[in-house]
Amino acid sequence: MKKCYLLYFYLLSTFALVAQDFTGCVTIDFEEIPGETVTENLRIDDQYFDEFGITFTLENGQSPILARVGAPATAFGSNFGSDEPVPGAGIGEFFLTDDGQLSGLEMIPVIVNFAAPIDSFSACVLDIDFDEFFVIEARDEFGTTVLADTIFAGDPGTGDGISTCWGFNFSGCEGIIYSVRFEGFRDTPGAFGLGMDNFSFCFAGVDIANQTSVLVDDPDCNSGTGSITIINEGAEDYEYSLDGVSYQNSPIFAELAVGLYSVFVRDAAGCTAELDNIEVEDYEPLVFVTAESEATTCGQANGTVTLAVTPPEGVQFSLDGTNFQASGLFSNVPAGSYTTIALDADNCSYATQVDVAPSTGPSIVAVDSIVDFCNNGQGQLSVSATGGFGLLTYLLDGN
Repeated sequence: MKKCYLLYFYLLSTFALVAQDFTGCVTIDFEEIPGETVTENLRIDDQYFDEFGITFTLENGQSPILARVGAPATAFGSNFGSDEPVPGAGIGEFFLTDDGQLSGLEMIPVIVNFAAPIDSFSACVLDIDFDEFFVIEARDEFGTTVLADTIFAGDPGTGDGISTCWGFNFSGCEGIIYSVRFEGFRDTPGAFGLGMDNFSFCFAGVDIANQTSVLVDDPDCNSGTGSITIINEGAEDYEYSLDGVSYQNSPIFAELAVGLYSVFVRDAAGCTAELDNIEVEDYEPLVFVTAESEATTCGQANGTVTLAVTPPEGVQFSLDGTNFQASGLFSNVPAGSYTTIALDADNCSYATQVDVAPSTGPSIVAVDSIVDFCNNGQGQLSVSATGGFGLLTYLLDGN
């Protein structure tokens, strides 16, 4: 039996994806929080882990919290009002802040951790002005900074209440990111806080995954092994592996035993996508659970045959080995002996014998008479009969 899998790579083995059409890239705008009612001052930590594999934390061990557009001011003040961005900034109603306090000349660093590595990240910071600047660091699995960027007040797209969006990514999978750290400062005396929204990120290997699917051919009645074929729908050449170590140019892995496999796909730059839990399933032969017939009646070709098998998926049935149908019910069958065939999705056939009995009419088994002793036309006949179908009726003169 052939099965097809879309290549969603290795984050699938790390955490579950719930109720989403996953494409490898995610945007979080904090307007909906899994399992929570969205309110101001809600602590944000691991609510997105089950769905996306990410957690939020402050560097002091606490959790960042949500801010709501409008007073009170918990992230920034602007000429448009407390925690009010420029009209039309696309922020929605809620965004992320550090501790919800406007104080001092720096914010508590916010760290976003990823269970599965990403290779690109972007977000929007609100209200960068008054000599403020933000430092964004991307770190690998060992905590080493692999990318860094700084946004200064006065840079293009910054200003009072403005949503300043930025992003970075590795090209060609030259590196992968396991955490992102945000830290902000200001040189002008005042009260400082963080306002951030519209997190977007893509998991490492997403381009490969979106161009790749996996076809599994399970064992059948003729072979005890199966195969896995990786289908490349992109223009780039890939290498393929079942262990992440030994790669081959051919996308076909044949003569595989029944079991679970991981599929690795690697491009020329060394970027790898992985799909776990690809199953080569054991072959299950068909078993007839029903092979019944009903006899014809009155010499007509109106018998029936009923067939059922397990497993029932994709099975075709036949009375003559030539003409097949999806239903196991055959009507208007003449009396006779039939070698019925059940054909599964792998074209493996299974046969069983079914007999359709000919019609049997009623038989008179006894006739008793009572003599008309008084010669008054009151004699009687009593007839006993068996066989036939349904209610028997009797005639004395055939009319």
